[in-house]
Amino acid sequence: MDTTPDAAESPAVRYRIDESHFVVVATLGGDVTFADLCTTQDAILSDPAYKPGMSLLVECRGLTSIPSEREIRKLALDRLLRRRDMAVGRSAIVTSDSLGEAYASAWESFADEDLQDLRAFSTRDEACDWLGIPPGTGGRDAGDARPTSG
Repeated sequence: MDTTPDAAESPAVRYRIDESHFVVVATLGGDVTFADLCTTQDAILSDPAYKPGMSLLVECRGLTSIPSEREIRKLALDRLLRRRDMAVGRSAIVTSDSLGEAYASAWESFADEDLQDLRAFSTRDEACDWLGIPPGTGGRDAGDARPTSG
């Protein structure tokens, strides 16, 4: 189900919830800010299709900037404090460039033992296999997902 709020034409973050496979698929591209990630997190948590415990597939594509490690750490800590509302299954981050790898590395370094099911992959197919979902789940590039930022 795609209920992401409308925003600008080329968003930095888009998401789609695939209820049938119990996964949130997000695509990050261009200039991704801390505000973009916070807005997306809030949109996902308030989405009626979201259920705690869903897996997360994040695809990093053509990133030109990402939040600082300090900001990513803040998001990771927020996840820990809101653990019941934000319970997440396995999380896979697909990276295709150095900024995507830096984004995944920051998440991995701040993940506590409850977030140990977080891994980075170089291909979407590998990530989907590890998550136990079909490769086309959520559509390529998060399907017809709508932007959460602009």
